[in-house]
Amino acid sequence: MLSRHKAGLENLLKGQRLILSISTIYSLLNRNLAWIICKTFFLDSAFRFAWNSPNITCRSDLPIATHHLLYTRYSLVKFPSLLCKILFLFLTIYRIISNMENLLLAEHATSPYLTNPSFSGHQTFPFRYTWLKKGVDAVTEDPTIFSSENASVVLGVGKNMVASIRHWCTVAQLIKKVDDPQRGSLTPTKLGEAIFDDKKGFDPYLDDPATLWLIHLQIATNINQATAWYWAFNISRDNQFTPDTFKKELSEWTQQQKESVRSISDTTLQRDVNCFIRTYCHSRHNANAAIAEETFDCPLVDLKLMTELPERNRYEFQRGEKETLPIEIVIATLLAFWDASFPEGEVMPFRDLMYAPLSPGRIFRLDEDTMVLYLERLEHLTNEVLRYDETADLKQVYRDGNLNPMELLARYYA
Repeated sequence: MLSRHKAGLENLLKGQRLILSISTIYSLLNRNLAWIICKTFFLDSAFRFAWNSPNITCRSDLPIATHHLLYTRYSLVKFPSLLCKILFLFLTIYRIISNMENLLLAEHATSPYLTNPSFSGHQTFPFRYTWLKKGVDAVTEDPTIFSSENASVVLGVGKNMVASIRHWCTVAQLIKKVDDPQRGSLTPTKLGEAIFDDKKGFDPYLDDPATLWLIHLQIATNINQATAWYWAFNISRDNQFTPDTFKKELSEWTQQQKESVRSISDTTLQRDVNCFIRTYCHSRHNANAAIAEETFDCPLVDLKLMTELPERNRYEFQRGEKETLPIEIVIATLLAFWDASFPEGEVMPFRDLMYAPLSPGRIFRLDEDTMVLYLERLEHLTNEVLRYDETADLKQVYRDGNLNPMELLARYYA
């Protein structure tokens, strides 16, 4: 078998002559025109050479369509064993540096969307199980309910909690302002209606964990109204933190992104950080709490994204498999990320899906093995609109057409 393979190599190479120096290869890599793969260099000392698609951006991981990779004009070139070993080492170093660069970019990414950061509005309350439906239903009945003096009576909560319900419904992008002569008018968004409609809503009472993941996604991607949540899941690289370090790094990042932002008081930031922690961690129940509902846990605690460590005031994000996270939510997140980051692109590098802001890997704190398991099911669940491919350790997702995330969610909840 080996002799036949070598004979085939010699026949393919007969009549062709190609000399590539290390400097030429480096130039090609820098220009994103080619990706070189050393193939079985201990045995037959061959490598593949393929031209890259011309519409790939320089951010990409030098993606190559499979049909470009196999048997192109310069498919197989035989080199001495030592040279192939040198090339293999060079390319390995290049890949390592590229991955390190991606992680650093994720840490220091500047977001063009940060226009008006917010660290208040929740009145120190994480949302409760009934709050989101109460808010959507109330706005459906009366668009001006939250500016009404009867809001506390209608919603059955105190004045501060009325403001908090409005805040969380807005942050989760379940209600929105409307152009209306009546000041303060609000209306449910398409997602708000789709989830909470009594007759045909996906999950009006949050019985399905998938809905909690969807709400978490909406909050964690809302950079201006839930700035701390956005920073924690898209920018921060610390797996463990204390409230003090969280507050300090969040403040520094905000100032870097928006130099004109007014100074934020330490008290406001501290309250925001405490609210963030209580959104994902069990509350320390206090029998002397002035309001019993203050001891209630937020529904997002059930996602187990974060835990409190034995050391006092130290917390840790839980990275890895998420048993209750359905692939439909992952695909919807992938599509939103793709449209925001590479609207015209047809190829998405695996490392961007894992580590870039707004990516599924970031938002859901997945590890690489778990992400691969999700991606391997893409082709079947999307009717080949999305396809995962891993060729010569080059992991990428290919997109061929459009897919409506709401149709995907409707199929899941059906």
